[in-house]
Amino acid sequence: GQFAKAAEALELVMKARPDAPSFYTLGLVYLQLDQVRLDNGDQPRRRVMQAIELARKIRSDYPEFGHARLLEAGALFHADKTDQAIELLDDPFGAGRGATLNNRLRLELQTLFMIDRNQIGKAFQKLPQPNISSSKVAKQLISAANDMLVKVSKLPAEDRKRALKALVRTHLARRGPNWQLAAANGRELVTILPEDPILTLGLAADYGRSGQTDKARSILSAYLKVDPDFAKVWHLLGQLCLRANETVAAENAFRKYLQLIDDSPSVEVELANILEGAGKGTEAVKLYESVISKSDRFPIVFNNLAYHLVTAEKPDLDRAMQYAKRAVDLAPSSGDYRDTLGWIFYTKKQFEEAMEELEKAVALDPSNPIIRYHLGMAYLKHTSIPKNEREKKAADALREALAISPNFLDADLAARELKKLPGN
Repeated sequence: GQFAKAAEALELVMKARPDAPSFYTLGLVYLQLDQVRLDNGDQPRRRVMQAIELARKIRSDYPEFGHARLLEAGALFHADKTDQAIELLDDPFGAGRGATLNNRLRLELQTLFMIDRNQIGKAFQKLPQPNISSSKVAKQLISAANDMLVKVSKLPAEDRKRALKALVRTHLARRGPNWQLAAANGRELVTILPEDPILTLGLAADYGRSGQTDKARSILSAYLKVDPDFAKVWHLLGQLCLRANETVAAENAFRKYLQLIDDSPSVEVELANILEGAGKGTEAVKLYESVISKSDRFPIVFNNLAYHLVTAEKPDLDRAMQYAKRAVDLAPSSGDYRDTLGWIFYTKKQFEEAMEELEKAVALDPSNPIIRYHLGMAYLKHTSIPKNEREKKAADALREALAISPNFLDADLAARELKKLPGN
Protein backbone atom coordinates (compact mmCIF):
# COMPACT_ATOMS: atom_id res chain seq x y z
CA GLY A 1 0.00 0.00 0.00
CA GLN A 2 3.01 2.37 0.04
CA PHE A 3 2.51 3.37 -3.58
CA ALA A 4 4.84 6.41 -3.62
CA LYS A 5 7.75 4.26 -2.40
CA ALA A 6 6.78 1.55 -4.87
CA ALA A 7 6.91 4.07 -7.71
CA GLU A 8 10.36 5.30 -6.61
CA ALA A 9 11.71 1.74 -6.51
CA LEU A 10 10.25 0.83 -9.90
CA GLU A 11 11.63 4.04 -11.45
CA LEU A 12 15.11 2.96 -10.28
CA VAL A 13 14.54 -0.49 -11.76
CA MET A 14 13.56 1.11 -15.08
CA LYS A 15 16.86 3.00 -15.24
CA ALA A 16 18.91 -0.13 -14.53
CA ARG A 17 16.96 -2.86 -16.31
CA PRO A 18 13.95 -1.72 -18.35
CA ASP A 19 11.44 -4.40 -19.33
CA ALA A 20 7.77 -4.48 -20.30
CA PRO A 21 6.34 -6.16 -17.15
CA SER A 22 8.06 -3.68 -14.83
CA PHE A 23 6.91 -0.76 -16.99
CA TYR A 24 3.37 -2.16 -16.78
CA THR A 25 3.52 -2.46 -12.98
CA LEU A 26 4.82 1.10 -12.71
CA GLY A 27 1.89 2.27 -14.83
CA LEU A 28 -0.52 0.51 -12.45
CA VAL A 29 1.14 2.22 -9.48
CA TYR A 30 0.83 5.61 -11.19
CA LEU A 31 -2.92 5.01 -11.62
CA GLN A 32 -3.18 4.09 -7.95
CA LEU A 33 -1.25 7.22 -6.93
CA ASP A 34 -3.54 9.32 -9.10
CA GLN A 35 -6.56 7.94 -7.25
CA VAL A 36 -4.91 8.56 -3.87
CA ARG A 37 -4.39 12.20 -4.83
CA LEU A 38 -8.02 12.58 -5.87
CA ASP A 39 -9.25 10.97 -2.66
CA ASN A 40 -7.19 13.52 -0.71
CA GLY A 41 -8.78 16.40 -2.61
CA ASP A 42 -5.63 17.03 -4.67
CA GLN A 43 -6.40 17.47 -8.37
CA PRO A 44 -3.10 17.44 -10.35
CA ARG A 45 -3.13 14.73 -13.01
CA ARG A 46 0.64 14.29 -13.37
CA ARG A 47 0.61 10.61 -12.41
CA VAL A 48 -2.17 9.57 -14.76
CA MET A 49 -0.48 11.41 -17.65
CA GLN A 50 2.74 9.54 -16.78
CA ALA A 51 0.79 6.28 -16.96
CA ILE A 52 -0.48 7.17 -20.45
CA GLU A 53 3.04 8.05 -21.62
CA LEU A 54 4.41 4.84 -20.10
CA ALA A 55 1.76 2.68 -21.81
CA ARG A 56 2.56 4.30 -25.16
CA LYS A 57 6.26 3.70 -24.62
CA ILE A 58 5.61 -0.01 -23.93
CA ARG A 59 3.46 -0.25 -27.08
CA SER A 60 6.26 1.34 -29.10
CA ASP A 61 9.24 -0.52 -27.61
CA TYR A 62 7.54 -3.86 -26.84
CA PRO A 63 4.79 -4.29 -29.49
CA GLU A 64 4.28 -7.95 -28.53
CA PHE A 65 3.22 -6.94 -24.99
CA GLY A 66 -0.55 -6.71 -25.52
CA HIS A 67 -1.34 -5.60 -21.97
CA ALA A 68 0.04 -2.13 -22.82
CA ARG A 69 -3.02 -1.15 -24.87
CA LEU A 70 -5.23 -2.16 -21.96
CA LEU A 71 -3.13 -0.04 -19.59
CA GLU A 72 -3.31 2.97 -21.92
CA ALA A 73 -7.09 2.63 -22.18
CA GLY A 74 -7.39 2.42 -18.39
CA ALA A 75 -5.19 5.48 -17.96
CA LEU A 76 -7.20 7.46 -20.54
CA PHE A 77 -10.34 6.58 -18.60
CA HIS A 78 -8.75 7.82 -15.36
CA ALA A 79 -7.87 11.05 -17.22
CA ASP A 80 -11.58 11.44 -18.11
CA LYS A 81 -10.88 10.72 -21.78
CA THR A 82 -13.45 7.94 -21.87
CA ASP A 83 -14.34 8.22 -25.56
CA GLN A 84 -10.66 7.81 -26.52
CA ALA A 85 -10.43 4.80 -24.20
CA ILE A 86 -13.45 3.14 -25.86
CA GLU A 87 -12.07 3.78 -29.34
CA LEU A 88 -8.63 2.44 -28.41
CA LEU A 89 -10.19 -0.92 -27.53
CA ASP A 90 -12.33 -1.29 -30.67
CA ASP A 91 -9.83 -3.51 -32.50
CA PRO A 92 -9.44 -7.06 -31.16
CA PHE A 93 -6.04 -8.50 -30.29
CA GLY A 94 -4.72 -10.85 -32.96
CA ALA A 95 -3.41 -14.35 -32.43
CA GLY A 96 -0.50 -14.68 -30.05
CA ARG A 97 0.45 -15.22 -26.47
CA GLY A 98 -2.26 -14.00 -24.10
CA ALA A 99 -4.58 -12.86 -26.92
CA THR A 100 -7.63 -14.69 -25.56
CA LEU A 101 -7.28 -13.17 -22.08
CA ASN A 102 -6.50 -9.74 -23.50
CA ASN A 103 -9.59 -9.83 -25.72
CA ARG A 104 -11.80 -10.84 -22.81
CA LEU A 105 -10.41 -7.99 -20.70
CA ARG A 106 -10.74 -5.60 -23.67
CA LEU A 107 -14.50 -6.25 -23.78
CA GLU A 108 -14.82 -6.00 -19.99
CA LEU A 109 -13.07 -2.63 -19.95
CA GLN A 110 -15.13 -1.32 -22.86
CA THR A 111 -18.27 -2.31 -20.97
CA LEU A 112 -17.14 -0.30 -17.94
CA PHE A 113 -16.26 2.71 -20.09
CA MET A 114 -19.67 2.60 -21.81
CA ILE A 115 -21.43 2.49 -18.44
CA ASP A 116 -19.49 5.64 -17.54
CA ARG A 117 -20.77 7.31 -20.73
CA ASN A 118 -24.35 6.26 -19.91
CA GLN A 119 -24.38 3.98 -22.95
CA ILE A 120 -26.06 1.37 -20.76
CA GLY A 121 -27.90 -0.59 -23.45
CA LYS A 122 -24.80 -0.78 -25.65
CA ALA A 123 -22.63 -1.73 -22.69
CA PHE A 124 -24.85 -4.59 -21.60
CA GLN A 125 -24.94 -5.99 -25.14
CA LYS A 126 -21.25 -6.82 -24.63
CA LEU A 127 -21.85 -8.76 -21.44
CA PRO A 128 -21.54 -12.56 -21.68
CA GLN A 129 -24.77 -14.50 -21.34
CA PRO A 130 -25.12 -18.13 -20.22
CA ASN A 131 -26.07 -20.54 -22.99
CA ILE A 132 -27.79 -23.91 -22.91
CA SER A 133 -24.51 -25.77 -22.43
CA SER A 134 -23.33 -23.58 -19.54
CA SER A 135 -22.94 -25.38 -16.23
CA LYS A 136 -25.06 -24.38 -13.23
CA VAL A 137 -22.14 -22.66 -11.55
CA ALA A 138 -21.21 -20.79 -14.76
CA LYS A 139 -24.79 -19.54 -15.06
CA GLN A 140 -24.72 -18.43 -11.42
CA LEU A 141 -21.40 -16.61 -11.85
CA ILE A 142 -22.32 -14.89 -15.13
CA SER A 143 -25.67 -13.78 -13.71
CA ALA A 144 -24.03 -12.44 -10.53
CA ALA A 145 -21.34 -10.57 -12.52
CA ASN A 146 -23.96 -8.94 -14.73
CA ASP A 147 -26.08 -8.04 -11.71
CA MET A 148 -23.06 -6.34 -10.12
CA LEU A 149 -22.58 -4.12 -13.20
CA VAL A 150 -26.28 -3.25 -13.23
CA LYS A 151 -25.91 -2.18 -9.58
CA VAL A 152 -22.85 -0.06 -10.47
CA SER A 153 -24.73 1.63 -13.32
CA LYS A 154 -27.46 2.71 -10.86
CA LEU A 155 -25.12 4.23 -8.26
CA PRO A 156 -25.02 8.01 -7.69
CA ALA A 157 -22.61 9.66 -10.13
CA GLU A 158 -19.69 10.09 -7.72
CA ASP A 159 -19.88 6.52 -6.36
CA ARG A 160 -20.35 5.13 -9.85
CA LYS A 161 -17.18 6.82 -11.15
CA ARG A 162 -15.24 5.65 -8.12
CA ALA A 163 -16.49 2.06 -8.54
CA LEU A 164 -15.76 1.99 -12.28
CA LYS A 165 -12.20 3.27 -11.74
CA ALA A 166 -11.60 0.70 -9.01
CA LEU A 167 -12.94 -2.07 -11.29
CA VAL A 168 -10.62 -0.94 -14.10
CA ARG A 169 -7.60 -0.91 -11.78
CA THR A 170 -8.58 -4.33 -10.40
CA HIS A 171 -8.84 -5.86 -13.88
CA LEU A 172 -5.51 -4.39 -14.95
CA ALA A 173 -3.78 -5.52 -11.74
CA ARG A 174 -5.04 -9.10 -12.16
CA ARG A 175 -3.74 -9.16 -15.74
CA GLY A 176 -0.30 -8.13 -14.39
CA PRO A 177 -0.65 -10.23 -12.30
CA ASN A 178 -0.35 -8.12 -9.17
CA TRP A 179 -2.62 -9.65 -6.56
CA GLN A 180 -1.76 -7.23 -3.75
CA LEU A 181 -2.75 -4.28 -5.94
CA ALA A 182 -5.91 -6.08 -7.07
CA ALA A 183 -6.85 -6.70 -3.43
CA ALA A 184 -6.27 -3.03 -2.55
CA ASN A 185 -8.86 -2.05 -5.16
CA GLY A 186 -11.14 -4.93 -4.21
CA ARG A 187 -11.32 -3.55 -0.67
CA GLU A 188 -12.49 -0.23 -2.09
CA LEU A 189 -15.14 -1.95 -4.20
CA VAL A 190 -16.70 -3.86 -1.30
CA THR A 191 -17.09 -0.62 0.64
CA ILE A 192 -19.17 0.74 -2.26
CA LEU A 193 -21.19 -2.45 -2.86
CA PRO A 194 -21.01 -4.53 0.33
CA GLU A 195 -22.26 -8.13 0.24
CA ASP A 196 -22.02 -8.37 -3.55
CA PRO A 197 -21.08 -12.01 -4.36
CA ILE A 198 -18.77 -11.30 -7.31
CA LEU A 199 -16.85 -8.54 -5.52
CA THR A 200 -16.61 -10.73 -2.40
CA LEU A 201 -15.30 -13.67 -4.44
CA GLY A 202 -12.83 -11.50 -6.31
CA LEU A 203 -11.40 -9.89 -3.18
CA ALA A 204 -11.09 -13.25 -1.40
CA ALA A 205 -9.40 -14.80 -4.44
CA ASP A 206 -6.93 -11.91 -4.65
CA TYR A 207 -6.13 -12.22 -0.94
CA GLY A 208 -5.65 -15.97 -1.41
CA ARG A 209 -3.33 -15.54 -4.39
CA SER A 210 -1.25 -13.01 -2.46
CA GLY A 211 -0.84 -15.46 0.44
CA GLN A 212 -3.30 -13.78 2.83
CA THR A 213 -5.37 -16.93 3.31
CA ASP A 214 -6.84 -15.98 6.70
CA LYS A 215 -8.23 -12.69 5.35
CA ALA A 216 -9.69 -14.50 2.34
CA ARG A 217 -11.42 -17.11 4.49
CA SER A 218 -12.77 -14.48 6.87
CA ILE A 219 -14.39 -12.58 3.98
CA LEU A 220 -15.98 -15.73 2.53
CA SER A 221 -17.26 -16.95 5.90
CA ALA A 222 -18.87 -13.58 6.58
CA TYR A 223 -20.53 -13.58 3.16
CA LEU A 224 -21.94 -17.08 3.61
CA LYS A 225 -23.89 -15.88 6.65
CA VAL A 226 -25.73 -13.53 4.26
CA ASP A 227 -26.07 -15.89 1.27
CA PRO A 228 -25.25 -19.56 2.02
CA ASP A 229 -26.41 -20.73 -1.43
CA PHE A 230 -23.81 -19.05 -3.64
CA ALA A 231 -21.93 -22.19 -4.65
CA LYS A 232 -18.64 -20.72 -5.88
CA VAL A 233 -18.00 -19.16 -2.48
CA TRP A 234 -18.07 -22.65 -0.91
CA HIS A 235 -15.68 -23.93 -3.57
CA LEU A 236 -13.15 -21.15 -3.03
CA LEU A 237 -13.45 -21.56 0.74
CA GLY A 238 -12.69 -25.28 0.37
CA GLN A 239 -9.60 -24.56 -1.72
CA LEU A 240 -8.34 -22.03 0.82
CA CYS A 241 -8.89 -24.52 3.66
CA LEU A 242 -6.87 -27.09 1.71
CA ARG A 243 -4.07 -24.59 1.30
CA ALA A 244 -4.07 -24.19 5.09
CA ASN A 245 -4.01 -28.01 5.51
CA GLU A 246 -7.42 -27.92 7.20
CA THR A 247 -8.80 -30.94 5.38
CA VAL A 248 -11.94 -31.44 7.49
CA ALA A 249 -13.07 -27.86 6.81
CA ALA A 250 -12.19 -28.29 3.12
CA GLU A 251 -14.19 -31.54 2.96
CA ASN A 252 -17.23 -29.85 4.49
CA ALA A 253 -17.00 -26.89 2.08
CA PHE A 254 -16.74 -29.15 -0.99
CA ARG A 255 -19.67 -31.25 0.23
CA LYS A 256 -21.78 -28.12 0.59
CA TYR A 257 -20.80 -27.02 -2.91
CA LEU A 258 -21.84 -30.39 -4.35
CA GLN A 259 -25.19 -30.16 -2.58
CA LEU A 260 -25.79 -26.91 -4.47
CA ILE A 261 -24.16 -27.92 -7.78
CA ASP A 262 -24.66 -31.65 -8.23
CA ASP A 263 -23.00 -31.88 -11.66
CA SER A 264 -19.41 -30.82 -11.02
CA PRO A 265 -16.85 -33.56 -11.78
CA SER A 266 -13.82 -31.39 -11.02
CA VAL A 267 -15.01 -30.67 -7.46
CA GLU A 268 -15.90 -34.33 -6.97
CA VAL A 269 -12.26 -35.09 -7.84
CA GLU A 270 -11.04 -32.55 -5.26
CA LEU A 271 -13.31 -34.06 -2.60
CA ALA A 272 -12.29 -37.62 -3.49
CA ASN A 273 -8.60 -36.71 -3.07
CA ILE A 274 -9.36 -35.36 0.41
CA LEU A 275 -11.31 -38.51 1.32
CA GLU A 276 -8.40 -40.70 0.20
CA GLY A 277 -6.04 -38.78 2.44
CA ALA A 278 -8.48 -39.21 5.32
CA GLY A 279 -8.61 -42.98 4.84
CA LYS A 280 -12.12 -42.95 3.38
CA GLY A 281 -11.15 -44.98 0.33
CA THR A 282 -14.56 -46.61 -0.26
CA GLU A 283 -16.31 -43.25 -0.46
CA ALA A 284 -13.51 -41.88 -2.66
CA VAL A 285 -13.96 -44.77 -5.11
CA LYS A 286 -17.70 -44.05 -5.37
CA LEU A 287 -16.91 -40.43 -6.22
CA TYR A 288 -14.30 -41.44 -8.81
CA GLU A 289 -16.83 -43.77 -10.44
CA SER A 290 -19.37 -40.94 -10.44
CA VAL A 291 -16.83 -38.70 -12.22
CA ILE A 292 -16.08 -41.34 -14.87
CA SER A 293 -19.81 -41.69 -15.60
CA LYS A 294 -19.87 -37.94 -16.43
CA SER A 295 -16.46 -37.24 -17.93
CA ASP A 296 -13.37 -39.11 -19.14
CA ARG A 297 -11.01 -36.12 -19.06
CA PHE A 298 -9.49 -36.57 -15.58
CA PRO A 299 -6.39 -38.81 -15.71
CA ILE A 300 -6.00 -38.68 -11.91
CA VAL A 301 -9.39 -40.38 -11.54
CA PHE A 302 -8.42 -43.31 -13.76
CA ASN A 303 -5.05 -43.59 -12.05
CA ASN A 304 -6.45 -43.53 -8.53
CA LEU A 305 -9.22 -45.99 -9.38
CA ALA A 306 -6.61 -48.31 -10.86
CA TYR A 307 -4.56 -48.07 -7.67
CA HIS A 308 -7.59 -48.90 -5.50
CA LEU A 309 -8.50 -51.88 -7.66
CA VAL A 310 -4.99 -53.34 -7.54
CA THR A 311 -4.62 -52.86 -3.77
CA ALA A 312 -8.16 -53.94 -2.81
CA GLU A 313 -8.84 -56.98 -0.64
CA LYS A 314 -10.13 -58.68 -3.80
CA PRO A 315 -8.04 -57.11 -6.58
CA ASP A 316 -9.54 -56.62 -10.05
CA LEU A 317 -6.36 -56.49 -12.10
CA ASP A 318 -8.00 -56.42 -15.53
CA ARG A 319 -10.12 -53.36 -14.71
CA ALA A 320 -7.15 -51.79 -12.96
CA MET A 321 -5.08 -52.28 -16.11
CA GLN A 322 -7.82 -50.71 -18.26
CA TYR A 323 -8.01 -47.61 -16.05
CA ALA A 324 -4.22 -47.26 -15.72
CA LYS A 325 -3.77 -47.37 -19.49
CA ARG A 326 -6.43 -44.70 -19.88
CA ALA A 327 -4.63 -42.46 -17.37
CA VAL A 328 -1.37 -42.84 -19.30
CA ASP A 329 -3.15 -42.11 -22.59
CA LEU A 330 -4.53 -38.87 -21.12
CA ALA A 331 -1.26 -37.80 -19.44
CA PRO A 332 1.67 -39.64 -21.07
CA SER A 333 4.24 -37.37 -19.39
CA SER A 334 3.22 -38.33 -15.84
CA GLY A 335 5.71 -40.54 -14.06
CA ASP A 336 3.16 -41.36 -11.35
CA TYR A 337 0.63 -42.73 -13.83
CA ARG A 338 3.23 -44.86 -15.62
CA ASP A 339 4.34 -46.14 -12.23
CA THR A 340 0.80 -47.32 -11.51
CA LEU A 341 0.63 -49.06 -14.87
CA GLY A 342 4.04 -50.64 -14.37
CA TRP A 343 3.12 -51.90 -10.90
CA ILE A 344 -0.06 -53.49 -12.25
CA PHE A 345 2.04 -55.33 -14.85
CA TYR A 346 4.31 -56.41 -11.97
CA THR A 347 1.32 -57.67 -9.96
CA LYS A 348 0.14 -59.61 -13.01
CA LYS A 349 3.65 -61.12 -13.24
CA GLN A 350 4.26 -59.51 -16.65
CA PHE A 351 7.75 -58.44 -15.64
CA GLU A 352 9.03 -57.45 -19.10
CA GLU A 353 6.19 -54.94 -19.54
CA ALA A 354 6.56 -53.83 -15.92
CA MET A 355 10.24 -53.05 -16.40
CA GLU A 356 9.58 -51.08 -19.63
CA GLU A 357 6.88 -48.89 -18.04
CA LEU A 358 8.82 -48.33 -14.84
CA GLU A 359 11.97 -47.31 -16.72
CA LYS A 360 9.87 -44.74 -18.57
CA ALA A 361 8.39 -43.61 -15.24
CA VAL A 362 11.85 -43.08 -13.72
CA ALA A 363 12.92 -41.05 -16.76
CA LEU A 364 9.84 -38.83 -16.33
CA ASP A 365 10.14 -38.48 -12.54
CA PRO A 366 13.73 -39.31 -11.50
CA SER A 367 13.39 -37.94 -7.95
CA ASN A 368 10.49 -40.22 -6.97
CA PRO A 369 11.82 -42.94 -4.63
CA ILE A 370 8.71 -45.16 -4.89
CA ILE A 371 9.09 -45.47 -8.66
CA ARG A 372 12.75 -46.48 -8.27
CA TYR A 373 11.78 -49.03 -5.63
CA HIS A 374 9.18 -50.52 -7.97
CA LEU A 375 11.73 -50.63 -10.78
CA GLY A 376 14.21 -52.42 -8.53
CA MET A 377 11.60 -55.05 -7.71
CA ALA A 378 10.76 -55.48 -11.40
CA TYR A 379 14.46 -56.03 -12.21
CA LEU A 380 14.66 -58.74 -9.52
CA LYS A 381 11.74 -60.66 -11.02
CA HIS A 382 12.76 -60.25 -14.66
CA THR A 383 14.38 -63.68 -15.09
CA SER A 384 15.18 -63.26 -18.80
CA ILE A 385 18.04 -60.96 -17.72
CA PRO A 386 21.19 -62.75 -16.48
CA LYS A 387 21.14 -63.04 -12.68
CA ASN A 388 24.27 -60.92 -12.04
CA GLU A 389 22.99 -58.14 -14.27
CA ARG A 390 19.47 -58.02 -12.81
CA GLU A 391 20.81 -58.09 -9.24
CA LYS A 392 23.13 -55.17 -10.02
CA LYS A 393 20.35 -53.19 -11.68
CA ALA A 394 17.99 -53.94 -8.80
CA ALA A 395 20.59 -52.93 -6.20
CA ASP A 396 21.30 -49.65 -8.02
CA ALA A 397 17.58 -48.79 -8.22
CA LEU A 398 16.92 -49.65 -4.55
CA ARG A 399 20.00 -47.79 -3.38
CA GLU A 400 18.98 -44.71 -5.39
CA ALA A 401 15.47 -44.86 -3.92
CA LEU A 402 16.84 -44.84 -0.38
CA ALA A 403 19.35 -42.09 -1.22
CA ILE A 404 16.51 -39.85 -2.43
CA SER A 405 14.50 -40.47 0.75
CA PRO A 406 15.46 -42.93 3.51
CA ASN A 407 11.92 -42.61 4.95
CA PHE A 408 9.63 -42.93 1.95
CA LEU A 409 6.54 -45.11 2.26
CA ASP A 410 8.17 -48.43 1.29
CA ALA A 411 11.68 -47.59 2.51
CA ASP A 412 11.79 -50.53 4.98
CA LEU A 413 10.86 -52.99 2.22
CA ALA A 414 13.45 -51.47 -0.12
CA ALA A 415 16.19 -51.70 2.53
CA ARG A 416 15.27 -55.31 3.29
CA GLU A 417 15.45 -56.31 -0.40
CA LEU A 418 18.74 -54.44 -0.83
CA LYS A 419 20.36 -56.36 2.07
CA LYS A 420 19.54 -59.64 0.37
CA LEU A 421 21.61 -58.74 -2.69
CA PRO A 422 25.34 -59.53 -3.04
CA GLY A 423 27.68 -56.80 -1.80
CA ASN A 424 25.03 -55.03 0.25
